[in-house]
Amino acid sequence: MKRVGRRVALGLFAWTICRDGHGEPFLTSRAPTRSVTTDRWEGEDSSFVERAPLVPSLFPSFNLTKESDVHTMAAVIEATLDESSRIVDVKCLRSAARSKLLYLLAYLNKEETKATAQVLPRQRDGRMRLRVIRDCPVSEDEDPEVFRVGSSTNGTALASAVSWRLRFVPSMQRSRANTVRLELFGSRAAEVVMDAVELVQCATGREICMVVNFSGNDEDRPVVAASISAT
Repeated sequence: MKRVGRRVALGLFAWTICRDGHGEPFLTSRAPTRSVTTDRWEGEDSSFVERAPLVPSLFPSFNLTKESDVHTMAAVIEATLDESSRIVDVKCLRSAARSKLLYLLAYLNKEETKATAQVLPRQRDGRMRLRVIRDCPVSEDEDPEVFRVGSSTNGTALASAVSWRLRFVPSMQRSRANTVRLELFGSRAAEVVMDAVELVQCATGREICMVVNFSGNDEDRPVVAASISAT
């Protein structure tokens, strides 16, 4: 393939006119990249393509970062759910903030708000997203299996175990269970759970809903209980 020394700028992409083996011209594109420092490994550079979503948000959207205060954000979301919209979206802008998602949902349900969260597919920007719905009850199993998650829990193994129970089984014409319950303490365990829940959604091909609450009487060391249902 011979590259012709002529470049054409179209939109955000750099286009180069090339010729194939038959001498016919065609265009190849190269998207611009920029170098950023990730928050996962200090000092490590990672190049990625900036891809904004192609559609606008249908509902009010809140961005969660590692600097976000979950108490304050929960109060603002609660006011939004009460006054202007029954549905809001929460987007996690940094991987380090994933651990705050479950605590945000638990603080919402600590008050009078009854919130259910749905796991949304990621868009072009690659951000983890949840849709939070007020007064959307989920019919959960009466006695779901309980998984206790710690900071050292393997997220992939947890996702496999949960998927095995929630996945549709053709020979049974149903799933082995509709709901599992995850109990966890600490930000690292919360991050493990969020990663696992996304994997469960992909593995089962089911819509995944979460109802998250604080469990136990120790307010200084709250245990987060998340009911995960495949609807």
